[in-house]
Amino acid sequence: RVNLDPDLLAVTAERIKLRLLQALDLPDRWQGRVYIDLHPAASAQIPAWLTSLYQPRGWQYHLDLADQMDPQTTARALVQVLLLEIANRHAGGQSAELPPWLLEGLTLHLLRSAQTDLVLRPRTDFVFRRIRPDSLAEARDWLHTHAALTFTELSLPTQTQLTGDGWTTYQASAQLFVTDLLRTPGGRARLAAMLDDLPHHLNWQTAFLLAFAPQFQSLLDVEKWWAIRLADFTGRDSALAWPADKSLHKLDDILGLPVLIRYGTNQTPITTNLPLQTVIGQWDFAHQRNLLIAKANLLQALRPNLPAILVPLVDDYHSVLATYLEKSQQPDAFAAGGFLPSIRPQILRREIIGQLDALDARRTAAGRNLTVSTHPPARVNPGPPKELGQFP
Repeated sequence: RVNLDPDLLAVTAERIKLRLLQALDLPDRWQGRVYIDLHPAASAQIPAWLTSLYQPRGWQYHLDLADQMDPQTTARALVQVLLLEIANRHAGGQSAELPPWLLEGLTLHLLRSAQTDLVLRPRTDFVFRRIRPDSLAEARDWLHTHAALTFTELSLPTQTQLTGDGWTTYQASAQLFVTDLLRTPGGRARLAAMLDDLPHHLNWQTAFLLAFAPQFQSLLDVEKWWAIRLADFTGRDSALAWPADKSLHKLDDILGLPVLIRYGTNQTPITTNLPLQTVIGQWDFAHQRNLLIAKANLLQALRPNLPAILVPLVDDYHSVLATYLEKSQQPDAFAAGGFLPSIRPQILRREIIGQLDALDARRTAAGRNLTVSTHPPARVNPGPPKELGQFP
């Protein structure tokens, strides 16, 4: 914990503001007013509390901080008010909604990429200086043994992901996500444009896609890009990958939908797995959509744990689902080919079901090959080599 001194806190706020403007490649065009109050940590139930107030002259922000806080919490509170000040400059009376991953990811990016400590400590005669710090070292170490979160999970974290190890995983994933966005072509300007546009939309997702077009045409594009980046970042350690049989079992679970079926009035219902082909062929798209998005996200989460031999299969499953979701949300494209709107979706569904059937055949073959390689038949008498497929 750091004892927050009012004078040093003002300097800390300026240092963090400067680093934030540099990260987003923005000039200093400060407009809002920020008031910071310190209160005794012993009486503070919440260490940091931000209140925003709109007035005709502009926005005011009141930041209440405990006088003892750890540096990261202090920095997060200051980054939050700085981001809101930037986003609300042209907001009118509608305050911006910040993506949860942006605040956490940008805070850690600023703290861990700085060559000197951003949060100053009272009564110290030295400041730590780092030479070319590896800002992602801690995230890399953590994500090497913990599965990173998907983009959907970063956008809508659960309570489990906000506590304990789940929170550490969220922080590492958010830092990597924001750092990678900043490194995309024009990434700094795009994030700044998103901030400026946030108050003009009901949700941050719309502002995000507009700012990062044409790189991302949909949230599915973001998911696919993020999955590739995670694979590149964490690498694939064969010693940490799951065994092939466990991976196939997990894949089976993802590609099925558990349902209870009762074959007779007086019979006990049994659980069976409904294949995705049945869902796509028999459900209307409004009921399919959320389920298939969840399945696509689970495939991405599974990918880092797979042995290399199964990665192409899982990637193909994900690609088929992503293609189906994207095309099904483009009703104008159905009529473009000269088909009646009611017929074109049926053709698309048949194509997707056929592709899933082909992938299922590959999955079954992979399971058979696994059984052969894991349990080779015993040979009583040595003889000439047998061709593959002759074993009983």
